Amino acid sequence: MSNEYENVCRKMTLKEVGVMYMKLCIAEDKLEAMSDYKTHHHDWVAACQVAKDCAETGDDFGDICYWQHQIDTLSKLRGVL
Repeated sequence: MSNEYENVCRKMTLKEVGVMYMKLCIAEDKLEAMSDYKTHHHDWVAACQVAKDCAETGDDFGDICYWQHQIDTLSKLRGVL
């Protein structure tokens, strides 16, 4: 460990160390969530398609549009992530 790094760490208060740790944990959780999304993307789309199909049998156009919007949104996210 370099002396510069040790000096920075020594100057941090316990509260600052806690805040930094929480930010790192949140960032790690976000990365894990994105990874899970990418891995299970097909399952999310399939679940929305089932919900849309159920809405179609009930002839509720609002529900049909809602689930199609969800499917489209998942597709957009897949392209971004």
